[in-house]
Amino acid sequence: MIRFAIVTVSFNAADCVEKTIKSVLRQSYPAVDYLIIDGGSNDGTQKIIGRYADRLTYWVSERDRGIYDGMNKGIAKVNELIEKDGTERYVLMLNADDSLIGTDVLAKLAAKIEQDKRNPDVVCCSWMIHPEHGTYLQSPGDLTQLPHRYVICHQATFVKGSVLASRPFDLKYRLAGDFDQLSQLYISGYKFAVYPDIVVSDMILNEGATERNWRASVREGFEVVKCNGQYRMGAESWLVFRKTTVRLIKRLLPRKVSDAFFGWLARHYKAM
Repeated sequence: MIRFAIVTVSFNAADCVEKTIKSVLRQSYPAVDYLIIDGGSNDGTQKIIGRYADRLTYWVSERDRGIYDGMNKGIAKVNELIEKDGTERYVLMLNADDSLIGTDVLAKLAAKIEQDKRNPDVVCCSWMIHPEHGTYLQSPGDLTQLPHRYVICHQATFVKGSVLASRPFDLKYRLAGDFDQLSQLYISGYKFAVYPDIVVSDMILNEGATERNWRASVREGFEVVKCNGQYRMGAESWLVFRKTTVRLIKRLLPRKVSDAFFGWLARHYKAM
């Protein structure tokens, strides 16, 4: 039986973490470990997590060095489980403001993986995005573009725990560590599978750390691209220009016009 491990990293997420927890615990699929790594929240997050402690595989609240440090702690705990019972896990990093869709998405995904004779190391699925101008579905893009463009979604990508243990998140990144990790796995030849018909997660596009710090995110992303040997002169400046223009237009256009325009744009371009 395919076994999953869901890892949620949180910090001062009292306004949204319960939604995330419930979306995991309501899954019909039985072979799921759920781990929560909290960074020492002081806003009531710990109290909320504590209400579900008896249904969690593991949880802790302690200071860390940022989101990727928390994720690495989660990876380490997952691999303790793997070593203990000898059963591999497909690991999903589900942020504290995101949620799994429906009650049977893990059951559907397990059936899909079991039928896949390739025994993939990394499984990429689709996801729902909620920007301020609407809701839309996004699916993985061309994986050959992954070394220089983020064409998959971390919150809809499952990676074997043993693979993650060999390639944890690089803590020099604050915002692009997931891009770095997944692109390195692809370059290293790990087996990727794409299941666009499985919609895994529901995520808020405009409220996360990456969106709040979009300039730093762009800069880090291109540091990853440079490390991958895929840097193209002028690409970073062009992306910054596009993002700056988008934000300027949003401020200038009437809301109805802005919503209609960017709703269309969001369905065709990811760099919003």
